Amino acid sequence: YVKEIIGRTFPLWGTVLILIITRVPQIGLRAILTAKEPSFSIFFQTYGTFKCSASLVLQLENILTYPNLNWKYELLYVPSLIPFALVSFITMGIYRKDLQSSPGSILGVVIGRLKNPAVALFGALILVQLMINGGSAAPA
Repeated sequence: YVKEIIGRTFPLWGTVLILIITRVPQIGLRAILTAKEPSFSIFFQTYGTFKCSASLVLQLENILTYPNLNWKYELLYVPSLIPFALVSFITMGIYRKDLQSSPGSILGVVIGRLKNPAVALFGALILVQLMINGGSAAPA
């Protein structure tokens, strides 16, 4: 009975545990998950310079040729990818016998449903950061 309760509540306590592990300063994972170097960069002319680090920190610098107008998204540190995706995959592995579809087809459906909202959310995040960082002279 206890084993079943622990297993069925794993998505909740597993997510909380991962969030705690990645946020406690004494463990030291934040520096690893938010490292900006080494990185590669792509120059997009007037749109800015895109950089992506080994820790998947996405940056766009000098946006629309405004000096010091930058955007940064720490993909591995934001509480979405590591806690929720990792716990989802672990839970799927634990309960793979109960699945009515293959994990590949489930993943395909999820990606298909989230593709368009993710693009819109990504654009909205950039727009909000432009307005916050630009102040009254924001280019957005």
